[in-house]
Amino acid sequence: MKGRRRHTELDSRKEGRCRDGRREEPGDLISTLLFATLYILCHIFLTRFKKPAEFTTVDDEDATVNKIALELCTFTLAIALGAVLLLPFSIISNEVLLSLPRNYYIQWLNGSLIHGLWNLVFLFSNLSLIFLMPFAYFFTE
Repeated sequence: MKGRRRHTELDSRKEGRCRDGRREEPGDLISTLLFATLYILCHIFLTRFKKPAEFTTVDDEDATVNKIALELCTFTLAIALGAVLLLPFSIISNEVLLSLPRNYYIQWLNGSLIHGLWNLVFLFSNLSLIFLMPFAYFFTE
């Protein structure tokens, strides 16, 4: 053990690894930030154009049902907006990577990020269409 350096968490952070030993991907953080931004924008959009008396009911159960339905619809709208914007984002990112292949500031924009975004949008759009939207409709009824 003498002369050997212990592999600590700080060393693994310097190497860009997580605690369990796998490589950290910037795509996870970027995907989370992108979806959080879309979710907040969709929530602002839906609350701006909803009926003003919709959430001011006397009954607390009705207000709770309306808030849950609003959150489910906000999630679905964010996923749909992400699906619509993903194709232009993929095309633009491909063109940027082809025109600036060695730029340090563009390295986060790689193929694994785009493939990960496509997989997440596909998964959550199916989840939204098959489970969440019918549940939101029947939950309000």
